[in-house]
Amino acid sequence: MMTATTAQTIAHPPAAPFAATVSSARTSEGGLAALGRWLDGTGYADLFSSFHPASFSPGRFIELAPILDDGLRALVRLLYLGEPLTPAELAGLPSLVPDALGDAGLLDTDPAGNVHLHGLMLLPVLNHWLFFERPHVMMTLYYGDDSFALLNRLRVRAGMRALDLCCGPGIQTLQLAAAGAEVTSVDINPVALHLAGRNLAVNGIPAGRVRLTQADLTARWPVEGRFDLIVANPPLLPVPSGTFYPLVGDGGDDGLRITRQILHALPGALAPGGRFQTLGTTFSDGAAPMFTDEVAAWAAANGMSATVVVTHHNPFQPGTPMFDMLTTTAQRCLGQDRETVRGQYDHLRTGFGQMHLCSYYLTVCNDPAPGFQYIDLSEPGQDGLWFR
Repeated sequence: MMTATTAQTIAHPPAAPFAATVSSARTSEGGLAALGRWLDGTGYADLFSSFHPASFSPGRFIELAPILDDGLRALVRLLYLGEPLTPAELAGLPSLVPDALGDAGLLDTDPAGNVHLHGLMLLPVLNHWLFFERPHVMMTLYYGDDSFALLNRLRVRAGMRALDLCCGPGIQTLQLAAAGAEVTSVDINPVALHLAGRNLAVNGIPAGRVRLTQADLTARWPVEGRFDLIVANPPLLPVPSGTFYPLVGDGGDDGLRITRQILHALPGALAPGGRFQTLGTTFSDGAAPMFTDEVAAWAAANGMSATVVVTHHNPFQPGTPMFDMLTTTAQRCLGQDRETVRGQYDHLRTGFGQMHLCSYYLTVCNDPAPGFQYIDLSEPGQDGLWFR
């Protein structure tokens, strides 16, 4: 892990293990690119592209197993369900599969010769292949519905200088690079950056097209120069001080800790006409996020235009689905006491005087005509997050 005051650029991720339980990599880029091309024609992408890319339902695909041929069923078990394949089952797949995954440090082999992707899965997301961590409470190599929601809103053109903050396994990076942008991707987690490098490889994107940089945004701005497009999927959930929550979700007391730090740096980082896109959650009164006036004042002071779009104002108090979801997740982290966690969240929301948690998108433009626009798409009684 980096110290709080340093940043390290990884031009091409070194051959290193993703975790202590994953075998070390030998060579990966060519083999993974060949694997990606082969998978394009197997039916694996066709199968999973028929379902929402942010929904994970292993039971659904277990039920589908009888209608799949042996090869496709083996791929689903290995790449999606995380089940081990025996040597006999693996022999039914081209040697390219275990060779490419093994050389990239993505495959585990037990003493009996059974192989599996330890903790990872591979899915098609739009036009990209993406390795990421199987969903669980403490995941750090994160891809989820917010990742897809931000991806769906990206507006990128060839030749743009783009910066992907809190990049994780790199789904935004893939979209930016595939569109022909010059990309710098930043994350605090070195393992996430190594996995982002593998994702570039499996999609056939040369390592030199993207600069992967390890840095802590809470310490200092990690890069120099100005960018035409900056995107960020930061930790975005409100988490009371003193409550443990997975790093990928902890946005501080109001969910805005990292977002504020990015906004502070934007005047010196956005090129003229440049754009910043992000999303998040924060408290609201059911009509507007509590940071609306703050963002409007910031935009006016810095000569920027800002647009906030809210999709949902979710009731947030004990017994509501959003309150129970957040407190249950926090309680499961390191076995924290349930009632203590619920009390901390209840104290947090009442301290802000807010009864809702809203999901929002924020777009900032370095525009010669600064201003602020608020768009509320929510409807009373319709809970949700990123889409209406």
